[in-house]
Amino acid sequence: MNAVDDSAVPLWGTLFAFSVGLGLLWLFLHNFLRAQRARRWPAAPGRILESGVEYDDGYILKVGYEYTVNGVRLLGQRFRFASNHYTRERSVHAILARYPVGTPVRVLYDPANPRLCVLEAHFEWVSWSVVLFLALAILVPWTYYVVAPP
Repeated sequence: MNAVDDSAVPLWGTLFAFSVGLGLLWLFLHNFLRAQRARRWPAAPGRILESGVEYDDGYILKVGYEYTVNGVRLLGQRFRFASNHYTRERSVHAILARYPVGTPVRVLYDPANPRLCVLEAHFEWVSWSVVLFLALAILVPWTYYVVAPP
């Protein structure tokens, strides 16, 4: 049997945490930039067709809507450029209260690809706390092994 080098375990664990943190930070920044671009997109009139919540290891927001661009009826389901998973049922129901079935809505759509659409193009403060956590998950191992190696 091969023995595991104890000095390598913290390095591999750190590299794993660094990689995961970097990947999640990239995903967050990608969605954040998409939301920023969507703020400049044109808006089309729409209507909510589906509004509800599912439970699967958390509360999942389900919103479906129709909208029309250049006379073409399109369907969308994206609420935000972020996860539709919530830990508190109250948060989901507060959002759903704004979007009951039949409600007229303003749908933001990409003029280059009108099928790419979203109802809300902003990020909440909770998302920024995730960025802080991910930045720490990246910076702490980097500082430990690159700036001041053991």
